[in-house]
Amino acid sequence: MKSKIYLAAAGSGKTTFLINSLSNTDQRFLYTTFTDENAAVAKEMIYQKYGCIPSSITVLPWFSFLLEHGVRPFQGTAGFGKEKFSGVDLNPEGRNFNKKGTLRYYCNKSKEIYAAKLPALALKCNECSSGAVIERIKELFGVVLIDEIQDMAGYDYDFIAALLSAGMPVVMCGDERQSTYRTNAGNKNKGLSLEQYIEKNKLASLCEIDRATLNGTHRCSKGVIEFANMVYPEFPPTESLCDASNEIHNGVWAIPESLAQKYCEFFDPVILRHSVATQTANASAVCNFGKAKGRTYDHVLIYPVADMASWLQDASTDLKPQTRSKLYVAITRARFSAGFVVADNKVNELPDTLSVWKP
Repeated sequence: MKSKIYLAAAGSGKTTFLINSLSNTDQRFLYTTFTDENAAVAKEMIYQKYGCIPSSITVLPWFSFLLEHGVRPFQGTAGFGKEKFSGVDLNPEGRNFNKKGTLRYYCNKSKEIYAAKLPALALKCNECSSGAVIERIKELFGVVLIDEIQDMAGYDYDFIAALLSAGMPVVMCGDERQSTYRTNAGNKNKGLSLEQYIEKNKLASLCEIDRATLNGTHRCSKGVIEFANMVYPEFPPTESLCDASNEIHNGVWAIPESLAQKYCEFFDPVILRHSVATQTANASAVCNFGKAKGRTYDHVLIYPVADMASWLQDASTDLKPQTRSKLYVAITRARFSAGFVVADNKVNELPDTLSVWKP
């Protein structure tokens, strides 16, 4: 199997595509993805495919993989042999004035390794062990599959590059438009997608980039994906591969705030919001933007933050990268329809691209 990055669209079946690459044979596979939630979804899909998790397939969240296979086996070579790292600190690191290479440079007082520094520590262990970290991974696994690569950054890229440079087959999937998480808040490889990193570091000969295979969506109806395409006009437009002709309610709608509860009673949408602090209508299911990634719902009702609301009125509004990603993710959770809750006094200011719902 050759190393390749599949640049995918929302609802294109990224995880399914990777799971279908697995086989219950003598070859050993590692499937890793950014979040625990996505890893759990992958395990369930594998179980449905085989009736169990075959011994030839290992599923680990990215940080667990780096800790278990990147750091712990050879941490002694990096001078940390007596340390018992307690886990990973997913919170923003803040300013760190500790000397590079020291224990507190990599971890907090509880000896949880900072998420952004974890791949850097794994690379240090690899360097201090004369490449033993990467060689051990090659001996344990024949192929590494990485899902949701858009959420990786910084030293994550360097660790992936080390795998590629060692001849490890690595197959990756991701959609840069859905980068709602980032492991790195520092300057390491800042502003680069993995695709750009590979091109900048002349690694293209080691890893092919495929932009065509997963560029259609099996999730979103035509009206939903065409609206979502407006969020990233610089990307090739995604086409809908699903049939929503039998669905009575489809497309993208503006919902006056005073009618939001009635809308929920009509269509039972899943409400998508910024956080638990967001006041919403009563619904059977409510989910934060960041937690919704990877999920599919027939209908969604989105409570936009202020910048998103401004974008609805004027699509030329400049959005911060994370806000834009969360907007795109929210829209593309919908199979048939996506509604945006809009203040009643702002409804008349909306462009023609949004129809106003009336009961």
